[in-house]
Amino acid sequence: MSSRQALIFGSSGISGWALARECLKYPSEDTFSRVIALSNQPLLKEEFLLSDKDASRLDLHAGIDLGKGVDDSDLQQQFSSISGIKETTHVYYTAYGGHRSDHSTLTKINETFFTTALSLVSKNCPHIQFFSLQTGGKTYGFEFYGQPGMPWNPPHKERNPRLPEPYRSKVFYYPQVDALIFAATTHNWKFCEVRPEIIIGFTPRSNGMGMAQALGIFLSLYRYVRGEGSEVVFPGDEAMWNVPRTDTSQDTLARFHIYASLNPERTSGCAFNVADEDGGSTWRNDWPRLCSYFGLKGVGPDATNPEPKGLDWLMANQGEWTEWMEKAGLRDIGQMNNSSWDMLKVVLEFLPMDRRMDITESKRIGFGEQTETVGGYFQAWDRMKKAKIIA
Repeated sequence: MSSRQALIFGSSGISGWALARECLKYPSEDTFSRVIALSNQPLLKEEFLLSDKDASRLDLHAGIDLGKGVDDSDLQQQFSSISGIKETTHVYYTAYGGHRSDHSTLTKINETFFTTALSLVSKNCPHIQFFSLQTGGKTYGFEFYGQPGMPWNPPHKERNPRLPEPYRSKVFYYPQVDALIFAATTHNWKFCEVRPEIIIGFTPRSNGMGMAQALGIFLSLYRYVRGEGSEVVFPGDEAMWNVPRTDTSQDTLARFHIYASLNPERTSGCAFNVADEDGGSTWRNDWPRLCSYFGLKGVGPDATNPEPKGLDWLMANQGEWTEWMEKAGLRDIGQMNNSSWDMLKVVLEFLPMDRRMDITESKRIGFGEQTETVGGYFQAWDRMKKAKIIA
C-alpha cells in the first residue's frame, strides 16, 4: 500500500467532491492509502457515490471553518486532532467563499481561507511533498473584459503577465499564489497552480457555483412544462451563440490535480490551464446536444420571439416548481432557491468574449485526457438524476 496520504480542502464543492473520489482510484487504487476530505458543510460517505472498498479509505471531517482565521485556537485544535493528519503528503486546495460579494470582501474572505489553510498544514503536516492550489479564469480578468487598459489576447496562456491596476488588486488568486510560493520555499514543498474556467460537475448538496445544476434544472423543468420534443430557444444573442469557450469537467480537473502532484519534476512551480477540449467549443455546437439530453430540441437565438427565455422563463414559471418536484419525486435540497441562477444568466447571455484557455502546457507534461465539452454536462446530469436533484 502507498505511503502517500491526500488532504483535500473544500470537499463539499464541485472540485473537491470529485477530487475525493478520484484520489481513491486515479491513476490506480494504490495511489493513496488514505484520503482526508475537509469541508465546512457536513457530507455523508454515501453522497460520494463510492464502493464500500473505496469508502473505507475516505475520512470525512466537517466543520472546518477556514474563515475563523489563523489565530483561532479551536480551529487549530480541531485540525491537529484529526487522526493521522501528520502523515499527509499531498494537499489539494479547492476551497472558495464569498460568492456574490464585492471584490474587496471576496478578496478578504479568500485570503483568510487560504492563509488559514497554509497555517494549519505548516504546523501539523511535516511530510508534505506537494501542494496543489486551484485558481481559475479570474486570473485572466474575464470579469473585466472591455474595460479601459484591460489586455485581451485569447487563447489565454499561463505565461501572460498579471493584470495591470486597477484590476490586479481585485484578483484574490494573486496573493494566494504569492503566499503559496513563500510557504513552499520555507518548507521545501513542491507545488503548482491549476486554472480551470467554468467548472462543470455535480455536488450532492445545492451549490451556488454550479452551472450544470442550474442549466439542468431549467431544461428538466422546461420539458415538464412544455413537453418532450419542444423547441428551446438559446437565450443569448448571436455573439454568445458563436463565441468559443473552454469549460472544465470536474473529473478531468480532479485527475489533473493528481497527475500534477505525482509528477513534480515536470510541474513544480508552474501554473496550468485545464479544459475539456483543446480549442474549446461554442453554444452553437453544444446547445442542441445539451437540450437533446432532456428530449428537447435546442435552437439558436431568435430576437423576434417575445417569450421569456432562459432564466427569465424559469422565474416566470415559479408556480410550476413545487408540482414538478413532487411529481418527479425529487429531493428538496434547496436547488430551486439556491442554485447559481446568476451564473446561468451570465454564462448564457452576458459573456460575449473569447474565453478560450490554452492547454498546451498541460499536454506538454503528458496529461492527455480530453473529452467533449457536452460530456461533462451529461455526466453531471446523470449523477444529479441518481441523486434525485433533477428529473
